[in-house]
Amino acid sequence: MNSNRGGYCYELNGMFYYLLKIIGFKVKMISARVSNGKGGWGKEFDHLALIVTFSKGEEFLVDVGFGDNFIEPIRFELDTVQKDPNGCFIIKKYNEEYFELMRSSDGNEFKGEYIFTLKERQWKEFEEMNLYHQTSPDSHFTRNKICSIATEKGRITLSKSKLTITENGVKNEIKINDNKDFKEKLYKIFKI
Repeated sequence: MNSNRGGYCYELNGMFYYLLKIIGFKVKMISARVSNGKGGWGKEFDHLALIVTFSKGEEFLVDVGFGDNFIEPIRFELDTVQKDPNGCFIIKKYNEEYFELMRSSDGNEFKGEYIFTLKERQWKEFEEMNLYHQTSPDSHFTRNKICSIATEKGRITLSKSKLTITENGVKNEIKINDNKDFKEKLYKIFKI
């Protein structure tokens, strides 16, 4: 997060965890396994998310490090559609061990984003997957250039091939012509 480079789930949710703890929230780190887009899930500790307990004992799924996902806390309440500026979300029981976070742009067709448990995890448990995502040629973080930021109306995401501007649930994609075009948009939009 130094040098305006941003961060990803381990860094962003990790730092948010410590901030919430310092200001007095009851919070725990949890492990999530991200959808591979082919009906399967990534490895355990593939993603770091948070469960925050508020004063009345209500639990919320909080995730500031998953890119194009919810931006407001999601109440940990099964089978209830919850609306967010980025779409509709629902948490379902996946099996005896896992819960599934599902997303829909219109509230009708939901697809799985990730599965997770409520088991509290420690930072050291994420270290191996954190290193993998930073260094492995098989990690999507080392294979692709991507930068994303939430906005008041949605999200802006820049990849090596396109700029996606989402406002009020509507996505507009602009083709990236070459590396120079990518760098110009990276600086203009993200100041990187």
